[in-house]
Amino acid sequence: MADSIITEVLFEELSDAEYALCQFPKQALNAPPSPSGDFRSTYAASSITGAGFKITPLGMPIPDKPDERFQHGRIAGYRVEVNVPACMNGHNRFLVNGVATGARIAVRLLRIWLAQNDCTAEGLSHIKWASAVLCSVTLTFLYEYFTEEKAREALADFRTHSEAVLNPAKPKEGSKPRAYSYPPKPLSGKTKYTYTSYIRMREFLISAYVKERDQDNAFLLPIQIEEIEEKIQTNSERTLRIEITVHGKWLKDENLSSIVAWADNPTAYEKVFALLRSTLRFDEEMRTRRLKKSTIDGLKLSPREKGYLLHHINGMYLQDEHPDSVEMDRRKWTQTYSAARKNIMKATNGIDLNIPYADQLHRLKPALADKLKFQGEYRPPAEWAEHVFSRQSVPKLNALLDRYEELVLTDPKNLPSGPVRDVWLEDGRIKASPAHQTATPAPPSPVRRTKGIGTVQVIRFDDDDSDPYLSEDY
Repeated sequence: MADSIITEVLFEELSDAEYALCQFPKQALNAPPSPSGDFRSTYAASSITGAGFKITPLGMPIPDKPDERFQHGRIAGYRVEVNVPACMNGHNRFLVNGVATGARIAVRLLRIWLAQNDCTAEGLSHIKWASAVLCSVTLTFLYEYFTEEKAREALADFRTHSEAVLNPAKPKEGSKPRAYSYPPKPLSGKTKYTYTSYIRMREFLISAYVKERDQDNAFLLPIQIEEIEEKIQTNSERTLRIEITVHGKWLKDENLSSIVAWADNPTAYEKVFALLRSTLRFDEEMRTRRLKKSTIDGLKLSPREKGYLLHHINGMYLQDEHPDSVEMDRRKWTQTYSAARKNIMKATNGIDLNIPYADQLHRLKPALADKLKFQGEYRPPAEWAEHVFSRQSVPKLNALLDRYEELVLTDPKNLPSGPVRDVWLEDGRIKASPAHQTATPAPPSPVRRTKGIGTVQVIRFDDDDSDPYLSEDY
Protein backbone atom coordinates (compact mmCIF):
# COMPACT_ATOMS: atom_id res chain seq x y z
CA MET A 1 0.00 0.00 0.00
CA ALA A 2 0.96 3.55 -0.17
CA ASP A 3 2.79 4.30 3.06
CA SER A 4 1.35 7.65 4.16
CA ILE A 5 -1.58 9.47 2.60
CA ILE A 6 -3.06 12.91 3.20
CA THR A 7 -6.48 13.44 1.70
CA GLU A 8 -9.26 15.99 2.01
CA VAL A 9 -12.87 14.86 1.94
CA LEU A 10 -15.19 17.74 1.10
CA PHE A 11 -19.00 17.68 1.27
CA GLU A 12 -21.32 18.68 -1.48
CA GLU A 13 -23.27 21.88 -0.87
CA LEU A 14 -25.75 21.40 2.01
CA SER A 15 -28.66 23.53 3.12
CA ASP A 16 -28.67 24.81 6.70
CA ALA A 17 -31.32 22.23 7.63
CA GLU A 18 -29.35 19.37 6.02
CA TYR A 19 -26.15 20.50 7.70
CA ALA A 20 -27.82 20.60 11.13
CA LEU A 21 -28.90 16.97 10.79
CA CYS A 22 -25.32 15.81 10.22
CA GLN A 23 -23.75 16.92 13.54
CA PHE A 24 -20.24 17.04 12.11
CA PRO A 25 -17.82 17.09 15.08
CA LYS A 26 -15.18 19.80 15.32
CA GLN A 27 -13.05 17.75 17.69
CA ALA A 28 -13.12 14.56 19.73
CA LEU A 29 -15.81 14.32 22.39
CA ASN A 30 -13.31 14.14 25.24
CA ALA A 31 -11.11 16.99 23.97
CA PRO A 32 -11.06 20.28 25.89
CA PRO A 33 -12.78 23.08 23.96
CA SER A 34 -10.55 25.39 21.99
CA PRO A 35 -10.35 28.76 23.76
CA SER A 36 -10.29 30.63 20.43
CA GLY A 37 -13.01 28.56 18.83
CA ASP A 38 -10.72 27.82 15.90
CA PHE A 39 -10.57 24.34 14.40
CA ARG A 40 -7.85 22.16 15.89
CA SER A 41 -6.33 18.93 14.70
CA THR A 42 -7.37 15.76 16.51
CA TYR A 43 -5.31 12.62 16.87
CA ALA A 44 -7.34 9.45 16.60
CA ALA A 45 -6.36 5.80 17.02
CA SER A 46 -6.92 3.05 14.49
CA SER A 47 -9.46 0.56 15.73
CA ILE A 48 -7.48 -2.21 14.04
CA THR A 49 -4.01 -1.64 15.53
CA GLY A 50 -4.11 1.39 17.82
CA ALA A 51 -1.77 3.42 15.57
CA GLY A 52 -2.51 7.13 15.53
CA PHE A 53 -3.71 9.25 12.64
CA LYS A 54 -4.60 12.93 12.33
CA ILE A 55 -7.92 14.59 11.51
CA THR A 56 -8.43 18.30 10.89
CA PRO A 57 -11.80 19.98 10.20
CA LEU A 58 -11.83 22.21 7.13
CA GLY A 59 -13.78 25.46 7.08
CA MET A 60 -15.69 27.07 4.25
CA PRO A 61 -13.74 28.79 1.45
CA ILE A 62 -12.89 32.44 2.02
CA PRO A 63 -14.50 34.58 -0.72
CA ASP A 64 -12.02 35.83 -3.32
CA LYS A 65 -9.33 33.60 -1.78
CA PRO A 66 -9.86 30.21 -3.45
CA ASP A 67 -6.87 28.58 -1.75
CA GLU A 68 -7.79 29.65 1.79
CA ARG A 69 -10.46 28.51 4.23
CA PHE A 70 -11.97 29.84 7.43
CA GLN A 71 -10.57 28.24 10.59
CA HIS A 72 -13.87 28.42 12.40
CA GLY A 73 -17.60 28.28 11.83
CA ARG A 74 -19.24 25.81 9.49
CA ILE A 75 -17.35 22.65 8.51
CA ALA A 76 -16.90 21.97 4.79
CA GLY A 77 -14.97 18.69 5.10
CA TYR A 78 -12.06 16.98 6.81
CA ARG A 79 -8.38 16.48 6.19
CA VAL A 80 -7.10 13.06 7.24
CA GLU A 81 -3.42 12.07 7.49
CA VAL A 82 -2.83 8.34 7.79
CA ASN A 83 0.07 5.92 7.72
CA VAL A 84 -2.09 3.22 6.20
CA PRO A 85 0.05 0.11 6.88
CA ALA A 86 0.58 1.10 10.52
CA CYS A 87 -3.14 1.70 11.01
CA MET A 88 -4.17 -1.57 9.36
CA ASN A 89 -1.35 -4.09 9.87
CA GLY A 90 0.55 -2.53 12.75
CA HIS A 91 3.79 -1.88 10.86
CA ASN A 92 5.11 -0.68 7.52
CA ARG A 93 8.31 -2.71 7.26
CA PHE A 94 7.23 -4.28 3.97
CA LEU A 95 4.27 -3.12 1.92
CA VAL A 96 2.68 -2.97 -1.49
CA ASN A 97 2.16 0.45 -3.06
CA GLY A 98 -1.53 0.87 -3.82
CA VAL A 99 -2.80 4.43 -3.53
CA ALA A 100 -6.43 3.81 -4.47
CA THR A 101 -6.92 1.16 -1.80
CA GLY A 102 -4.94 3.07 0.81
CA ALA A 103 -6.87 6.29 0.24
CA ARG A 104 -10.21 4.53 0.51
CA ILE A 105 -9.10 3.03 3.81
CA ALA A 106 -8.13 6.51 5.02
CA VAL A 107 -11.68 7.66 4.27
CA ARG A 108 -13.11 4.66 6.11
CA LEU A 109 -11.02 5.42 9.20
CA LEU A 110 -12.38 8.96 9.08
CA ARG A 111 -15.93 7.61 8.91
CA ILE A 112 -15.39 5.49 12.01
CA TRP A 113 -13.94 8.41 13.96
CA LEU A 114 -16.89 10.58 12.96
CA ALA A 115 -19.35 7.90 14.08
CA GLN A 116 -17.53 7.60 17.42
CA ASN A 117 -17.92 11.34 17.93
CA ASP A 118 -21.68 11.61 17.41
CA CYS A 119 -21.79 12.26 13.67
CA THR A 120 -25.16 11.01 12.49
CA ALA A 121 -25.89 8.48 9.76
CA GLU A 122 -26.98 11.44 7.63
CA GLY A 123 -23.57 13.04 8.16
CA LEU A 124 -21.73 9.82 7.32
CA SER A 125 -23.65 9.57 4.05
CA HIS A 126 -21.76 12.68 2.88
CA ILE A 127 -18.31 11.15 3.56
CA LYS A 128 -17.55 9.67 0.16
CA TRP A 129 -14.20 8.56 -1.15
CA ALA A 130 -15.22 9.67 -4.66
CA SER A 131 -15.09 13.30 -3.50
CA ALA A 132 -11.71 12.94 -1.79
CA VAL A 133 -8.76 14.98 -3.05
CA LEU A 134 -5.25 13.61 -2.53
CA CYS A 135 -2.96 16.23 -0.99
CA SER A 136 0.10 14.08 -0.43
CA VAL A 137 1.09 10.50 -1.23
CA THR A 138 4.17 8.62 -0.05
CA LEU A 139 5.31 5.57 -2.00
CA THR A 140 7.89 3.15 -0.62
CA PHE A 141 10.34 1.25 -2.82
CA LEU A 142 12.31 -1.62 -1.26
CA TYR A 143 15.79 -2.86 -2.19
CA GLU A 144 16.95 -5.92 -0.30
CA TYR A 145 20.61 -6.81 0.27
CA PHE A 146 22.25 -9.94 1.62
CA THR A 147 23.43 -8.23 4.80
CA GLU A 148 22.63 -5.16 6.86
CA GLU A 149 26.16 -3.90 6.18
CA LYS A 150 25.55 -3.95 2.42
CA ALA A 151 22.24 -2.11 2.83
CA ARG A 152 23.97 0.56 4.91
CA GLU A 153 26.75 0.86 2.32
CA ALA A 154 24.08 1.51 -0.30
CA LEU A 155 22.53 4.16 1.96
CA ALA A 156 25.94 5.81 2.37
CA ASP A 157 26.38 5.81 -1.42
CA PHE A 158 22.92 7.35 -1.79
CA ARG A 159 23.83 10.10 0.64
CA THR A 160 27.21 10.82 -0.94
CA HIS A 161 25.85 10.84 -4.49
CA SER A 162 22.81 12.99 -3.75
CA GLU A 163 24.82 15.60 -1.86
CA ALA A 164 27.44 15.76 -4.64
CA VAL A 165 24.84 16.16 -7.41
CA LEU A 166 22.41 18.52 -5.70
CA ASN A 167 24.33 20.75 -3.29
CA PRO A 168 26.28 23.74 -4.65
CA ALA A 169 30.00 23.85 -3.94
CA LYS A 170 29.60 27.24 -2.27
CA PRO A 171 26.04 27.63 -0.97
CA LYS A 172 24.63 31.08 -0.38
CA GLU A 173 24.55 32.23 3.20
CA GLY A 174 21.37 31.12 4.91
CA SER A 175 20.36 28.74 2.11
CA LYS A 176 19.34 25.18 2.89
CA PRO A 177 20.89 22.27 1.02
CA ARG A 178 18.67 20.18 -1.21
CA ALA A 179 20.33 16.98 -0.03
CA TYR A 180 21.18 16.36 3.62
CA SER A 181 21.00 13.74 6.33
CA TYR A 182 19.56 13.67 9.82
CA PRO A 183 20.39 13.19 12.62
CA PRO A 184 23.96 14.49 12.50
CA LYS A 185 26.79 12.04 12.96
CA PRO A 186 27.66 11.48 16.64
CA LEU A 187 31.08 12.51 17.88
CA SER A 188 31.85 9.00 19.07
CA GLY A 189 32.74 6.57 16.31
CA LYS A 190 31.80 3.62 18.51
CA THR A 191 28.05 4.08 18.01
CA LYS A 192 26.41 2.75 14.85
CA TYR A 193 25.41 5.81 12.89
CA THR A 194 21.74 5.57 11.99
CA TYR A 195 20.35 8.34 9.81
CA THR A 196 17.95 9.20 7.04
CA SER A 197 19.22 10.77 3.82
CA TYR A 198 16.82 13.42 2.50
CA ILE A 199 16.30 15.20 -0.81
CA ARG A 200 13.95 18.14 -0.49
CA MET A 201 12.52 19.65 -3.67
CA ARG A 202 9.67 22.08 -4.17
CA GLU A 203 7.04 19.51 -5.17
CA PHE A 204 8.36 16.31 -3.64
CA LEU A 205 10.51 14.83 -0.89
CA ILE A 206 12.74 11.76 -1.15
CA SER A 207 14.09 9.93 1.87
CA ALA A 208 16.33 6.87 2.11
CA TYR A 209 17.08 4.83 5.23
CA VAL A 210 17.50 1.38 6.72
CA LYS A 211 14.95 0.50 9.39
CA GLU A 212 16.51 -0.35 12.71
CA ARG A 213 15.21 -2.66 15.37
CA ASP A 214 13.51 -0.74 18.21
CA GLN A 215 13.53 2.51 16.24
CA ASP A 216 12.53 5.58 18.26
CA ASN A 217 9.05 7.05 17.60
CA ALA A 218 8.17 4.21 15.20
CA PHE A 219 4.83 2.47 15.70
CA LEU A 220 5.23 -1.29 15.57
CA LEU A 221 2.70 -3.90 16.61
CA PRO A 222 4.62 -7.19 16.46
CA ILE A 223 3.32 -10.04 14.35
CA GLN A 224 1.83 -12.70 16.58
CA ILE A 225 3.71 -15.56 14.91
CA GLU A 226 7.21 -15.16 16.36
CA GLU A 227 9.02 -16.91 13.51
CA ILE A 228 7.49 -14.63 10.87
CA GLU A 229 8.00 -11.56 13.07
CA GLU A 230 11.72 -12.32 13.33
CA LYS A 231 12.08 -13.00 9.58
CA ILE A 232 10.34 -9.77 8.59
CA GLN A 233 12.30 -7.73 11.12
CA THR A 234 15.64 -9.25 10.08
CA ASN A 235 14.92 -8.67 6.40
CA SER A 236 13.82 -5.12 7.13
CA GLU A 237 17.22 -4.42 8.69
CA ARG A 238 18.98 -5.37 5.45
CA THR A 239 16.65 -3.45 3.15
CA LEU A 240 17.26 0.01 1.74
CA ARG A 241 13.98 1.95 1.77
CA ILE A 242 13.40 4.74 -0.71
CA GLU A 243 10.31 6.81 0.12
CA ILE A 244 9.04 9.42 -2.32
CA THR A 245 6.41 11.88 -1.14
CA VAL A 246 4.63 13.87 -3.83
CA HIS A 247 2.68 16.96 -2.80
CA GLY A 248 -0.61 18.40 -3.93
CA LYS A 249 0.66 20.61 -6.76
CA TRP A 250 2.52 17.75 -8.41
CA LEU A 251 -0.50 15.47 -8.04
CA LYS A 252 -2.76 18.10 -9.58
CA ASP A 253 -0.37 18.86 -12.45
CA GLU A 254 -0.10 15.14 -13.25
CA ASN A 255 -3.88 14.58 -12.97
CA LEU A 256 -3.34 12.23 -10.04
CA SER A 257 -5.17 14.07 -7.26
CA SER A 258 -8.26 11.81 -7.34
CA ILE A 259 -8.42 8.29 -5.95
CA VAL A 260 -9.80 6.83 -9.17
CA ALA A 261 -6.80 8.17 -11.11
CA TRP A 262 -4.57 5.65 -9.29
CA ALA A 263 -6.79 2.61 -9.73
CA ASP A 264 -5.26 0.05 -12.08
CA ASN A 265 -2.68 2.61 -13.21
CA PRO A 266 0.89 1.25 -12.87
CA THR A 267 2.17 4.18 -14.94
CA ALA A 268 1.42 6.51 -12.03
CA TYR A 269 3.86 4.67 -9.76
CA GLU A 270 6.56 4.60 -12.41
CA LYS A 271 6.07 8.34 -12.92
CA VAL A 272 6.69 8.95 -9.20
CA PHE A 273 9.78 6.76 -9.23
CA ALA A 274 11.12 8.64 -12.26
CA LEU A 275 11.45 11.68 -9.98
CA LEU A 276 14.22 9.84 -8.13
CA ARG A 277 16.15 8.91 -11.24
CA SER A 278 15.88 12.35 -12.82
CA THR A 279 16.79 14.17 -9.58
CA LEU A 280 19.90 12.03 -9.09
CA ARG A 281 20.67 12.19 -12.82
CA PHE A 282 20.90 8.42 -13.08
CA ASP A 283 19.92 8.41 -16.74
CA GLU A 284 22.45 11.03 -17.78
CA GLU A 285 26.01 10.37 -18.86
CA MET A 286 28.12 11.53 -15.90
CA ARG A 287 31.86 11.09 -16.28
CA THR A 288 33.64 9.55 -13.28
CA ARG A 289 36.92 8.77 -15.08
CA ARG A 290 39.77 11.28 -14.85
CA LEU A 291 40.29 13.49 -17.92
CA LYS A 292 43.90 13.93 -18.97
CA LYS A 293 44.81 17.58 -19.30
CA SER A 294 46.73 16.73 -22.46
CA THR A 295 43.49 15.80 -24.22
CA ILE A 296 41.80 19.14 -23.63
CA ASP A 297 43.42 20.73 -26.72
CA GLY A 298 41.76 18.13 -28.95
CA LEU A 299 38.24 18.69 -27.66
CA LYS A 300 35.66 20.49 -29.81
CA LEU A 301 35.52 23.53 -27.55
CA SER A 302 36.29 27.23 -27.94
CA PRO A 303 39.54 28.53 -26.39
CA ARG A 304 37.50 30.22 -23.64
CA GLU A 305 35.64 26.97 -22.87
CA LYS A 306 38.91 25.01 -22.78
CA GLY A 307 40.18 27.57 -20.28
CA TYR A 308 37.06 27.13 -18.15
CA LEU A 309 37.49 23.37 -18.23
CA LEU A 310 41.14 23.56 -17.22
CA HIS A 311 40.36 25.89 -14.30
CA HIS A 312 37.53 23.57 -13.25
CA ILE A 313 39.87 20.57 -13.23
CA ASN A 314 42.31 22.56 -11.12
CA GLY A 315 39.65 23.15 -8.49
CA MET A 316 38.35 26.64 -9.32
CA TYR A 317 34.71 27.42 -8.53
CA LEU A 318 34.03 29.19 -11.82
CA GLN A 319 30.70 30.81 -10.99
CA ASP A 320 32.21 33.08 -8.34
CA GLU A 321 35.98 32.85 -8.78
CA HIS A 322 36.71 33.14 -12.50
CA PRO A 323 37.61 36.68 -13.66
CA ASP A 324 34.78 36.56 -16.24
CA SER A 325 32.26 36.30 -13.39
CA VAL A 326 33.42 39.74 -12.22
CA GLU A 327 34.14 41.47 -15.53
CA MET A 328 30.91 40.48 -17.30
CA ASP A 329 27.54 41.83 -16.22
CA ARG A 330 25.49 39.22 -14.39
CA ARG A 331 23.12 38.41 -17.26
CA LYS A 332 25.89 37.98 -19.85
CA TRP A 333 27.95 35.86 -17.45
CA THR A 334 24.98 33.62 -16.70
CA GLN A 335 24.39 33.04 -20.41
CA THR A 336 28.10 32.46 -21.10
CA TYR A 337 28.51 30.06 -18.21
CA SER A 338 25.35 28.12 -19.07
CA ALA A 339 26.41 27.66 -22.71
CA ALA A 340 29.95 26.64 -21.70
CA ARG A 341 28.63 24.13 -19.17
CA LYS A 342 26.42 22.51 -21.81
CA ASN A 343 29.19 22.32 -24.41
CA ILE A 344 31.71 20.93 -21.93
CA MET A 345 29.25 18.26 -20.78
CA LYS A 346 28.89 17.10 -24.37
CA ALA A 347 32.58 17.29 -25.34
CA THR A 348 33.87 15.48 -22.23
CA ASN A 349 31.14 12.83 -22.00
CA GLY A 350 29.72 14.19 -18.80
CA ILE A 351 31.92 16.64 -16.86
CA ASP A 352 29.61 19.10 -15.12
CA LEU A 353 30.98 22.51 -14.14
CA ASN A 354 28.39 22.69 -11.35
CA ILE A 355 29.96 19.74 -9.54
CA PRO A 356 33.48 20.14 -8.16
CA TYR A 357 35.80 18.01 -10.24
CA ALA A 358 37.10 16.02 -7.27
CA ASP A 359 33.52 15.30 -6.14
CA GLN A 360 32.54 14.09 -9.60
CA LEU A 361 35.47 11.67 -9.68
CA HIS A 362 35.10 10.33 -6.16
CA ARG A 363 31.58 10.97 -4.83
CA LEU A 364 29.29 10.03 -7.70
CA LYS A 365 28.07 6.44 -7.44
CA PRO A 366 27.11 5.17 -10.91
CA ALA A 367 26.52 1.66 -9.55
CA LEU A 368 23.44 3.01 -7.74
CA ALA A 369 21.82 3.71 -11.10
CA ASP A 370 21.94 -0.01 -11.90
CA LYS A 371 20.47 -1.00 -8.53
CA LEU A 372 17.80 1.67 -8.03
CA LYS A 373 15.53 0.84 -10.92
CA PHE A 374 11.75 0.71 -10.98
CA GLN A 375 10.79 -2.86 -10.12
CA GLY A 376 7.04 -2.65 -10.39
CA GLU A 377 4.84 -3.84 -7.59
CA TYR A 378 6.49 -5.42 -4.57
CA ARG A 379 5.32 -8.99 -4.05
CA PRO A 380 5.94 -10.36 -0.57
CA PRO A 381 6.90 -13.99 0.00
CA ALA A 382 3.81 -16.17 0.30
CA GLU A 383 4.33 -16.80 4.02
CA TRP A 384 4.47 -13.04 4.68
CA ALA A 385 1.55 -11.88 2.59
CA GLU A 386 -1.06 -12.09 5.36
CA HIS A 387 1.23 -10.24 7.77
CA VAL A 388 2.28 -7.23 5.70
CA PHE A 389 0.07 -4.70 3.98
CA SER A 390 -0.60 -6.49 0.71
CA ARG A 391 -3.31 -7.55 -1.67
CA GLN A 392 -3.85 -10.67 0.40
CA SER A 393 -4.18 -8.99 3.79
CA VAL A 394 -6.44 -6.12 2.72
CA PRO A 395 -9.67 -8.16 2.36
CA LYS A 396 -9.46 -9.45 5.92
CA LEU A 397 -8.62 -5.99 7.26
CA ASN A 398 -11.52 -4.45 5.38
CA ALA A 399 -13.81 -7.07 6.88
CA LEU A 400 -12.60 -6.04 10.34
CA LEU A 401 -13.39 -2.43 9.51
CA ASP A 402 -16.87 -3.51 8.38
CA ARG A 403 -17.47 -5.25 11.67
CA TYR A 404 -16.12 -2.38 13.75
CA GLU A 405 -18.05 0.33 11.90
CA GLU A 406 -21.24 -1.68 12.30
CA LEU A 407 -20.77 -1.97 16.06
CA VAL A 408 -19.92 1.73 16.42
CA LEU A 409 -23.30 2.54 14.88
CA THR A 410 -25.41 -0.21 16.50
CA ASP A 411 -23.80 -1.47 19.69
CA PRO A 412 -20.89 0.77 20.82
CA LYS A 413 -20.93 -0.60 24.40
CA ASN A 414 -19.65 -3.95 23.13
CA LEU A 415 -16.65 -2.65 21.24
CA PRO A 416 -13.41 -4.46 22.10
CA SER A 417 -11.01 -2.62 24.37
CA GLY A 418 -7.82 -3.59 22.53
CA PRO A 419 -6.64 -3.53 18.93
CA VAL A 420 -9.20 -5.38 16.85
CA ARG A 421 -6.45 -7.18 14.96
CA ASP A 422 -5.54 -9.11 18.09
CA VAL A 423 -9.05 -9.50 19.50
CA TRP A 424 -11.04 -10.59 16.49
CA LEU A 425 -8.62 -12.74 14.52
CA GLU A 426 -8.07 -16.44 15.09
CA ASP A 427 -6.29 -18.86 12.77
CA GLY A 428 -6.36 -16.30 10.01
CA ARG A 429 -10.14 -15.86 10.21
CA ILE A 430 -12.45 -13.34 11.82
CA LYS A 431 -13.84 -14.45 15.18
CA ALA A 432 -17.23 -13.52 16.50
CA SER A 433 -17.16 -10.13 18.17
CA PRO A 434 -18.08 -9.68 21.85
CA ALA A 435 -21.45 -8.36 20.66
CA HIS A 436 -22.19 -11.66 18.93
CA GLN A 437 -20.78 -14.34 21.24
CA THR A 438 -22.83 -17.08 19.66
CA ALA A 439 -21.99 -16.20 16.12
CA THR A 440 -19.73 -18.38 14.01
CA PRO A 441 -17.47 -17.14 11.24
CA ALA A 442 -19.10 -17.32 7.85
CA PRO A 443 -17.32 -19.53 5.32
CA PRO A 444 -14.96 -17.58 3.10
CA SER A 445 -16.38 -16.47 -0.23
CA PRO A 446 -14.61 -15.49 -3.44
CA VAL A 447 -15.72 -11.88 -3.28
CA ARG A 448 -16.81 -9.66 -0.42
CA ARG A 449 -18.31 -6.23 -1.03
CA THR A 450 -17.72 -3.54 1.54
CA LYS A 451 -20.71 -1.46 2.43
CA GLY A 452 -20.79 2.27 2.42
CA ILE A 453 -17.60 3.18 0.61
CA GLY A 454 -16.80 1.62 -2.71
CA THR A 455 -16.18 -2.06 -3.35
CA VAL A 456 -13.21 -4.23 -2.59
CA GLN A 457 -12.57 -7.55 -4.23
CA VAL A 458 -11.53 -10.12 -1.67
CA ILE A 459 -9.53 -13.24 -2.33
CA ARG A 460 -10.51 -16.47 -0.57
CA PHE A 461 -8.08 -17.04 2.23
CA ASP A 462 -8.14 -20.83 1.86
CA ASP A 463 -7.94 -20.99 -1.93
CA ASP A 464 -4.36 -21.59 -3.02
CA ASP A 465 -5.32 -21.52 -6.67
CA SER A 466 -6.63 -17.95 -6.63
CA ASP A 467 -4.39 -15.13 -7.80
CA PRO A 468 -3.90 -12.73 -4.85
CA TYR A 469 -2.68 -10.02 -7.23
CA LEU A 470 -5.88 -9.78 -9.20
CA SER A 471 -7.95 -6.92 -7.84
CA GLU A 472 -9.98 -4.07 -9.23
CA ASP A 473 -8.84 -1.69 -6.50
CA TYR A 474 -5.14 -1.44 -7.13
